[in-house]
Amino acid sequence: MEAGEPQDCTSWLPDELALRILSYLDAKDILQVAQTCQRWRELAEDEGLWQGKCKADGIEEPPQVTRSRAKGSGSGPWKSAYTNQLRVDTNWHRGRFRTITLDTSESGTDFITWTSDGKEMICVVDDNTIQIWSAVTGKPIRTLVGHTDKILTMQMRDHMIVSGSWDCTVKVWNAESGECIHTLGGHTHVVPQVYLHGNRVASGSCDGSIRIWDIETGRCLHVLMADISYHSYIYYDGRWVISMNENLKIWDPETQSSLRSFPITIPITAIRHTELKGSRLLLVTDDGTITVWDTDTGRRIQTITDLQTYISAVSLRANIFIWGDKGLPAGFDRKRFQRYVENVRLRSHFDLSNTGFGPVPLWGFRLGTGWDEDGHRYLRDLLTREKYIHFIIVCRTKLICLTDERSNERMKVLDFN
Repeated sequence: MEAGEPQDCTSWLPDELALRILSYLDAKDILQVAQTCQRWRELAEDEGLWQGKCKADGIEEPPQVTRSRAKGSGSGPWKSAYTNQLRVDTNWHRGRFRTITLDTSESGTDFITWTSDGKEMICVVDDNTIQIWSAVTGKPIRTLVGHTDKILTMQMRDHMIVSGSWDCTVKVWNAESGECIHTLGGHTHVVPQVYLHGNRVASGSCDGSIRIWDIETGRCLHVLMADISYHSYIYYDGRWVISMNENLKIWDPETQSSLRSFPITIPITAIRHTELKGSRLLLVTDDGTITVWDTDTGRRIQTITDLQTYISAVSLRANIFIWGDKGLPAGFDRKRFQRYVENVRLRSHFDLSNTGFGPVPLWGFRLGTGWDEDGHRYLRDLLTREKYIHFIIVCRTKLICLTDERSNERMKVLDFN
């Protein structure tokens, strides 16, 4: 090599060390380094490098990785997952998105019972029918017909939907084909609660029982005699069942016995997420309040407000996106708010640090307090003008908002992908 010719001082490094160096760079720098020479371009395609980046930033494993593993491949599209998320983050920070409005004007949609997985949304229409919508196009995809009375509750996971009804049955649906796979009969009163976990579902009925079902076979596995009412709450993690009414009870389905019971002071209808680990119980309500309880003593031992701040900022930003920012008070600190939003990323789950509990799914949270007092004034003004957001679902690439404009409810999807 002639004197003065530029040299790559890292060309003699083993790949393992070169990749270690790359791991300290952010994504933009890695992509720039990849343009310098063939070797760095090849190193910048390393899936292990991007897998580490994704895990460090809390990016979920792409479904293509699972499929490639099933085929015996050791690699997956982690780089695509990271760069896609980078694009979404940039669009979120700069306010670039596509708005999709579901045309529900003639569908008789009940927005009290609805949910979404980010790709599809399900709502109840005409009391006893389930309508599946595309969160990508906003168009209805298919209708699930079978219940003979009002549907009270639904849960969705992948292509499976479970619903409970006034007709005293629980139905298991294939969302892709629209087929009713099983009608689970056995309850003698209305079924206002279902909780889906793996291939099992717990159903709570006003007949005073909780039943555990195998949704693949349709067989009832356990029956618990519990004090269940229309406004009760149930949770099932595959091992334990929790029922909440005036008291919280933890049940062992195998022995059909109540293990612990204590009074609970949280509004039951506001609960959005539950997690039980040993003697610690995590409860999340629809305003973003997180509480941790000691199930041995029945005492609340911790209250976490981080999620409240996140939901407040996201809901305020969603309102600004939909209704505009002309109504923001003069005292509102736009620069401070923007700095906070730049550090907030759209995620389908909210990570909890130093709690021992897993991430919280961001489903069905109601309007936040406005992030600060001036933001709260803006939201109060929207309420006065009858223009506001009821609930939001936060997905990896979307905000799904239930809006109300002069008593006319609409579902809007803000797509940042």
